[in-house]
Amino acid sequence: MKKILVPIDFSDYASNASKYAIALAKILPASLHFFHAIKVPANNPMSGLIVWPLEEYADIKNEADRNLALFLERFLTENSNVPITYSVEIGSVKEVVDKLCEAQNIDLIVMGLAGAGKLTQFIIGSNSKMLIEKAKTPILLIPKESSFDHLKKIAFATDLRESDVNAVHKLISLFYPFNSDILLAHVAKPEKEDSNKAKHFLNCITNKINYDRIYYKKLNNSNIYNGLQWITENTQISIIAMIHRNHTLLAEIFEISHTKKLARFTKLPLLVLPDQDEIS
Repeated sequence: MKKILVPIDFSDYASNASKYAIALAKILPASLHFFHAIKVPANNPMSGLIVWPLEEYADIKNEADRNLALFLERFLTENSNVPITYSVEIGSVKEVVDKLCEAQNIDLIVMGLAGAGKLTQFIIGSNSKMLIEKAKTPILLIPKESSFDHLKKIAFATDLRESDVNAVHKLISLFYPFNSDILLAHVAKPEKEDSNKAKHFLNCITNKINYDRIYYKKLNNSNIYNGLQWITENTQISIIAMIHRNHTLLAEIFEISHTKKLARFTKLPLLVLPDQDEIS
């Protein structure tokens, strides 16, 4: 059984991500752990931080416990057949995610993504951006507008690197029970000749992955955003998946000056896969 981690900030975005995570868990199958993070200032007068009295911290922790239990009450009642646990944790979201992923062998993180190019508190800011950049666990970002559709087709954005083969393998292993079509989408300039590279990449896919629902499409477009937009509008996909690498599309998306570009894709869940070594 897989294990899914769901950060909660009590927003509508977190509520929709929770519903999506539960729908995934029913089919995979998977257990779910929901958490809310509270950060306590360090006890270091030299840093200029305010030191919280223990009594005040206890009140904040108790209130967070009550809010989380109340937030999850409906989900627990309606989904009694899904193994669900929850906790309030001390630390930043990044710190808590790292701790729980290691302690509980998390397979997937599911979290809310705001619309119109705006990100929830989980992703905005330097610490949360690091969660995306440094994560060793796949992260599925769920917009408020998204609803679960049984993952009939997943588009994986690739630049034809051999290391992408391992990411495709990870993608299939995560969602194998859905029997999804996997569309390997390569966006490149029309005049760019890469047929040999594409053939080599597809041969690696065929030789290393035993799955017969994989398809390849080259999208002739000089703008990768436009290419991915075409995919979302014309291929009826359920999820866009991509690897996070420095200086790539995803790295640009999470820069403040580029967040409006993400609005093009916020009606679809975005799966962020960590960069992987090649399959042995």
